[in-house]
Amino acid sequence: MMTTPLAAPNIQERRNPKKRPCTEVNDLSPQHSDLDQQASMLLDDDTFPVHVRSVISLLMEDRKRLSSMLEKYRDLHDEVMFLKSEYASLRSTSLSQNNQVVTSHVNSVPESMSSPEPDAPSNEKNVRSYDEVERSRSIIVAGLPESSAEQASLKTALTLKNVHYLFMEFCSGAYYCAHGREETSKKDQVSE
Repeated sequence: MMTTPLAAPNIQERRNPKKRPCTEVNDLSPQHSDLDQQASMLLDDDTFPVHVRSVISLLMEDRKRLSSMLEKYRDLHDEVMFLKSEYASLRSTSLSQNNQVVTSHVNSVPESMSSPEPDAPSNEKNVRSYDEVERSRSIIVAGLPESSAEQASLKTALTLKNVHYLFMEFCSGAYYCAHGREETSKKDQVSE
């Protein structure tokens, strides 16, 4: 039987290094205040070289800056959490108000427009009646096709395209009406 020798003890210790215990940054335990006291005693002790005291001083200043940044971070975090909760409540209020507006529009539709097939489910009935209300509010322009898309975003895209087309037609006609006569009269003057 073969026996494999174990690794040397110093190698075994390297495999499983000891971890430092996790410290809470918010904790203002006696250890933290004790660290401040010990650092101030080291800074006051003249037996330590100047460069050691300056390093300790820089480390303590960095610690104070870090503490102030963490405090500001906590304040900002609290404010962000408050704003998120306020946003959520405003959004839910807005959605509930929008639902009430849609419901009031649906309820105000004439009976002849809002009554689709008798066997349609109530949700489908509300959607159809809302679509009828929107259709009754729409403007029909001769020569422009009506959208048959089911999605509201596609209907909106077609509407914007049509509005752009109408605007361009109107602008070119208005330009001709305003400037076309002047150009024709200038041409007539040149030909004379």
